[in-house]
Amino acid sequence: MSTNLELEARFNELLIAFQKRAEQTSHLSGVRELLDCDAYREIVAMGKQALPLIRKAYDLYDKDNINLQIVKCHGFLNAVKTIAGNDYQVPQDLRGKIDEVENFTKAWLDENMAKYVSK
Repeated sequence: MSTNLELEARFNELLIAFQKRAEQTSHLSGVRELLDCDAYREIVAMGKQALPLIRKAYDLYDKDNINLQIVKCHGFLNAVKTIAGNDYQVPQDLRGKIDEVENFTKAWLDENMAKYVSK
């Protein structure tokens, strides 16, 4: 069983790989290409344990790192959907509004984390 520190270290490695994937697929129009990578699959495979790490990563800020922004916008959104299932639904009126969806997702994680992860 992995410790929390090992899990976080692995998540951070995957986040770097995921950002590289974002760079490689930035010229393509679909999210499917971004998500078709081992880093995304491994983050999702972490299951509920990934949710606090995703929430923490949402607070990373680097206005010049477009690849991090792509991962936060498309990758994490899909990972949370996959892990949480129907419990997580972005309201229709927010779809396409990147900042609002990110804020909604962060708030949703803050409000619902306890249902998924015990401290």
